Amino acid sequence: MSEKIKGDLIIIGGAEDKEGDKEILKKVCNSINKDRDLILIATIATEYPEEAFKKYTKIFEGLGVKNIKGLNIKERSDSEEEKNIDLI
Repeated sequence: MSEKIKGDLIIIGGAEDKEGDKEILKKVCNSINKDRDLILIATIATEYPEEAFKKYTKIFEGLGVKNIKGLNIKERSDSEEEKNIDLI
């Protein structure tokens, strides 16, 4: 990919608080435009990608985020698919 994209990338490891204060997730949400910016949930390092996507989607929706999409890379070849590249 030779095109330069301007923007921020915030990576969350998955062991953050998702049920209590959600401090880290709230900080992420407060650093973006909740109506416009994209939260891309990459369920790459989990054995249960669908469940993880649903859980994070519910959390981010509850925090006011409007634009949420999922990136599920199960195999290396998935990372080369145009639809997945376009998400990133």
